[in-house]
Amino acid sequence: MTATAPALDNPSECFVLRNRMTGIAVLDVLSNDINQLVIQLQQRLQLAPELFKQAPVALHVPAAAQPLDIAALCSALKPLALIPVAITATSDNAAQLAQQAQLGVLDIDSQKSSPTTPAAAVTAPATKVVKQPVRSGQQIVCDGDLIVLGQVGAGAEVIAAGNIHIYGALRGRAFAGAKGDESCHIFCRQLDAELVAIAGVFKVSEELDDTLRQQPSHIQLQADQLQIAALG
Repeated sequence: MTATAPALDNPSECFVLRNRMTGIAVLDVLSNDINQLVIQLQQRLQLAPELFKQAPVALHVPAAAQPLDIAALCSALKPLALIPVAITATSDNAAQLAQQAQLGVLDIDSQKSSPTTPAAAVTAPATKVVKQPVRSGQQIVCDGDLIVLGQVGAGAEVIAAGNIHIYGALRGRAFAGAKGDESCHIFCRQLDAELVAIAGVFKVSEELDDTLRQQPSHIQLQADQLQIAALG
């Protein structure tokens, strides 16, 4: 039987791939059919080839995806430029899977929680305001919220650890929550993006609802899915 990949606008039944904290992605393995998973994952990665390139990946393997040849899965991921480094602590049989694959066990929840810091010592990242249009080939990176007063042109890229506000057209790529903050939002005056992403969960141009194109839009992450709605 020949495995087939799902339609681009449908979620995969084999996996969910997303960033969950700074510097590492999490691959939720939803099936033990490695061939099918790899086909679907390769198709997904081709939509945004630079987003997860050479990314360290923690594998979350629930009981529904077991038994699983974890070593074979790790070998299959490397040609896709994904680097398995750990099994999540919440995986079923996490220690056994980690031993089989010679990986570590990673507690994602504890990594996402920041150490307690006295309030007086906390400094919020500054908001960055870009007054000029962001043109093709340019990349703007911000540790806090990012405000672009003009357009983000095709081939341009804006990346923020916080929210992104674009008061012109978004024709390029916008990455909010770049350090894994899933509560971030993207707002734009006119949506015609090549790619939008929040905390590593992304949609490309082909997946955008045609009724929202050229419209003021609000993008947020809910239940690990990007939700895009018209503003106003």
